[in-house]
Amino acid sequence: MLINKIGFEHLLNGVNCQDYAFDKEGRKCVVDGCSEGLHSEVGAKLFIHLFRQGLEVDAVFERLLNLFPTHEQIKNYLLFTILYIEETEDEFVVFECGDGYIIKLRHNDAVEFQEIDYEGVSPYFAYNYMDKGKLLLYKEGVRFNRYRFSKKEYKAVGVGTDGIGYILKSQYVKDFEKCIRLRKAVLLKRLININHNYQYAVRILPRNLLQQYIPQGYVPSANNFKDDITLVI
Repeated sequence: MLINKIGFEHLLNGVNCQDYAFDKEGRKCVVDGCSEGLHSEVGAKLFIHLFRQGLEVDAVFERLLNLFPTHEQIKNYLLFTILYIEETEDEFVVFECGDGYIIKLRHNDAVEFQEIDYEGVSPYFAYNYMDKGKLLLYKEGVRFNRYRFSKKEYKAVGVGTDGIGYILKSQYVKDFEKCIRLRKAVLLKRLININHNYQYAVRILPRNLLQQYIPQGYVPSANNFKDDITLVI
């Protein structure tokens, strides 16, 4: 199951989706571009393109630095969080460098979310290649943290970008968990699309016409899906 959906605030402000992901046998990955980077979605997509071919992170960045070698170019193109999974015979091994979520599905279908939160100062692997004198934080370098989850406890483990946090704080968390439990990407995409459509409609239509855009009982909020949402499990 892979979801890669643009957030409503990005749609409203004409900003590209800055998330990207892939799901390949043995390896899954999500990336989330820094909002302060002018073209971080470009570097994020190039990283995914190379990383899914089997290259390691260092090797990918060596290639990207041939395109964006200067401090300012790295800042504008190569700042993105990286969370990925390597699956072995006995376990799921998660590597993270930046904010996001680890999504765990137990054998009894219980869904668990483990938040990775750097409180607004997320590390980016590209900091390792920037001018340390121009960095305010992470001058000592950045590395990946590793988490291991046994297949005896979990039947699936995934990763997601930090946009998931808005859903987990909303009244739709149970619907979200159901989508993950069933591995039904279409259900989650539909829920996001309904919210986006309503947020557009509320800006141009009279209130008495809005009901045709939402199911009965649905109370959409602009905050539920305002950020890009990407996950793979």
